[in-house]
Amino acid sequence: IEIRNKYDLISNVRSALSPTTGIPLDFIEYYIKEEIIGRINELLDSVYHGRLRLLKDEVIVDDSSFTIPYIKNNTTIVKDISKASDGERAILSIAFSLVLIQLSSNKYNIMLLDEIDTSLDTTSRGKFIDLLESYMYTIKAEQLFLISHNNMFDSYPVCVLLTSDYQGLNYSEATMYKLCN
Repeated sequence: IEIRNKYDLISNVRSALSPTTGIPLDFIEYYIKEEIIGRINELLDSVYHGRLRLLKDEVIVDDSSFTIPYIKNNTTIVKDISKASDGERAILSIAFSLVLIQLSSNKYNIMLLDEIDTSLDTTSRGKFIDLLESYMYTIKAEQLFLISHNNMFDSYPVCVLLTSDYQGLNYSEATMYKLCN
């Protein structure tokens, strides 16, 4: 039985590495549930303080559906993140992106984010900053370069790097900001 189980595992891994077969859905489901969702919930907690959490045990990845349910305000279960409000979807998308970046490389602690904040409404911008600060602490980032056309950083402690002629340009018109501690 033990040899058969090892053989099945090796067969699955070999199949996953095949350019014609692709990654089996059970691997994808496992990876999402065990590696991604917990880390996203940690980031979400820094923003929503437990009022919005992904439900890892309810994730469905199969041939006919792919859903990631979440709970809102500890009472309302929503069947999939695609049903979230625009602001929540934007924050969730950013959280997913940051976690995938974190999982894909641990060699660097300097990040460059190019207009990642464009989909955020005014309410979500503050949550975005909290999310970034929590993420930077988690990955022990030394610097974050954020390219943005929003003036949402005017009230935050930032070092401004101007990318165009600075004569006559005020800080709210700067096109690139570097977050500082």
